[in-house]
Amino acid sequence: MAHESFEDLETSELMNKFFVNIKLDREERPDLDKIYQVSYQLLTNQAGGWPLTVFINPDTLQPFFIGTYFPKVSRYGLPSFKEVLGGVYHYFNENGAKIKEDGLAIKKSLQKMETSLDTNSKEPDHGLVLSLFTNLQEYFDPENGGFGSAPKFPPTHKIDFLIKLLSDREVGQKDKNMAFLMADLSLKMMADRGLYDHVEGGFFRYSVDQKWEIPHFEKMLYDNAQLIRLYALMYKISNNPHYKEVVLSVSGWMTNKMLSDQNLFFSAIDADTDQEEGGTYVWSEDEIEQLLDSNEYLILRQHFGLDQATNFENSFHLQIKRKLADVAKEQQLSLETAIQLKQAALKKLLQAREMRAQPEVDTKLLTGINALTISGLSACAIALDDEELKSTALECMNSLLLLNYRDDVLYTQPTYASNEVEGFLDDYAFTINAIMHTLELRWNTEYLMTAICLASRMIEQFYDSKNGGFYFSSKAHQGLFHHSKNFYDDATPSGNAVAAKVLLRLGFLTGKLDFIDIAEQLLKTVNTHMKSHLDATTSLNSVVMEYLQPIDVVILRGFKNDLELWQSQTRKLLKRRTICYAIPESESDLPEGLSSKIFEGVIVAYICHGFSCSKPINDFKNYQEYLTDSSARAQ
Repeated sequence: MAHESFEDLETSELMNKFFVNIKLDREERPDLDKIYQVSYQLLTNQAGGWPLTVFINPDTLQPFFIGTYFPKVSRYGLPSFKEVLGGVYHYFNENGAKIKEDGLAIKKSLQKMETSLDTNSKEPDHGLVLSLFTNLQEYFDPENGGFGSAPKFPPTHKIDFLIKLLSDREVGQKDKNMAFLMADLSLKMMADRGLYDHVEGGFFRYSVDQKWEIPHFEKMLYDNAQLIRLYALMYKISNNPHYKEVVLSVSGWMTNKMLSDQNLFFSAIDADTDQEEGGTYVWSEDEIEQLLDSNEYLILRQHFGLDQATNFENSFHLQIKRKLADVAKEQQLSLETAIQLKQAALKKLLQAREMRAQPEVDTKLLTGINALTISGLSACAIALDDEELKSTALECMNSLLLLNYRDDVLYTQPTYASNEVEGFLDDYAFTINAIMHTLELRWNTEYLMTAICLASRMIEQFYDSKNGGFYFSSKAHQGLFHHSKNFYDDATPSGNAVAAKVLLRLGFLTGKLDFIDIAEQLLKTVNTHMKSHLDATTSLNSVVMEYLQPIDVVILRGFKNDLELWQSQTRKLLKRRTICYAIPESESDLPEGLSSKIFEGVIVAYICHGFSCSKPINDFKNYQEYLTDSSARAQ
């Protein structure tokens, strides 16, 4: 609409004559986007989308007419935007009372959506976890992975839940096998087929078909940040080398293409090149053959199915059609040789692709998305024992706090951004989560104290102490006709879910009982609501799992060299559901929950489960035996 209508002289004259026009970036003001998207659903009984065109009453800020896309001229059964402008103008001037009445009805409907919350509800039990698992099995696609039909989005929250289920002590082995199959097949199919960029790395936004073959070619940082973490976790569980390749390829794309000079990541890459969907990414067979030598071409031809029909507008969008091992065997090559030929070929294709016109990059340095990315990179660094990933995560964490956290307030963008807005719930919760992850990479007491300060402000500004749960917007966000609580996942996990998780973890680590109490109350408040919205509250269900069975936390105190050895062994032997913090003996002024974990002249380990901790272990052999036993119990 920006190109078609807003830049059109006749249309823009009508807009300026009749209206005060505000063009809003939904990522800069997600609070407004969420309110008006839900309002659209209430008014039309249809799912929302972007662009979103909203006409609001200037006195109440309540919407009275909402649509999505309107063309420059009437087509597709839609009126032109000029017709809409004229119609809305006359309707507003002739129906003042009804507009006020309808706006009030929308506000009441938004308020009613939260009345299902029950502050007196019982705490959630394991039946909630099993109900979601049963639900996921019903919608699982056993042929292509993922859930449901087209369009298919990466089911990050569902896969995360399934991976956590593998360590659940109340789930039987048969169900764990099914959970593994569902997660494994989904990750495999997404990485093998067209959702994945086989030339450069990175996942596209979604697949337009059920088989993950043809994507919408936009690349979002938040998708890739979450996906690399899942591939890293599954690599640790399954030892599938392809998952490690995916992690390194995607993280390489992120640092090469998405990392700014400020050591924060850009938000997205557009789908279109010169207004042509996917123009940068697709190939003709002749192009590929001319770029490669004969051996390289033969490998790619069979591996990516270039000997089959084209799959995207008379061109090829690359996806694996035959296993490389099978291609190598047919061509009487070793797998190692085939891998080398494939890598050399893809390098040539990337060099050629870089010479084409490129899609635009959304260069906003958003707090919440960067925090998600830090968490993802940290998980990858631990799973792969990769120093480069560790360094990137730590540098990004430092930049995020340096640029986006000022005077004890977290902002959505750096200091120099044109639109300075205090962070929303997601920004606070995701940033605390990122700090907790980086503390596993390298202990920093100052970071821990920052996390505590952020958590305290999150509670002060967003928490509803009367009815439970966190509002998406804070007391600092003025001018909203409704403050909403969002318990549902969308492309990113629910802010309430992440808030509950970090408060539980911070509370147990530091001994702050008020953090744990708020997390418990949140889970109780939303318990009944979750039962009727299982699919939409998957991330909350993952937190329920952790609430019922707290993760083991290993706290090491000692000299740096000793800490590195013990921490390495911890990660090697305890593959799942364990957090390990290596705190140097020189660190002081620790919170109450940590100050009792003292250094005793030699390295010492404390293994904690909730508030219950083992006796200190200072013998390396005994520690290895404990880890081996614990790992066996977790299988």
